[in-house]
Amino acid sequence: MLFLFLFLSERKIPDEDFIILIDGLNEAEFHKPDYGDTIVSFLSKMIGKFPSWLKLVVTVRTSLQVR
Repeated sequence: MLFLFLFLSERKIPDEDFIILIDGLNEAEFHKPDYGDTIVSFLSKMIGKFPSWLKLVVTVRTSLQVR
């Protein structure tokens, strides 16, 4: 999310939408940090503060899709 803070600190807003792809978000739960937020908890806290030009595409896999 460093890029987001760089945009905001320099007051540069992209002319087009900025898209971030997060593939397999559920798999990130297996790699929890010792302290602080997981990716899921960070996104759930901060998504309301994201600018309108920032879009997220997030995928998850169900247990039926994992082999």
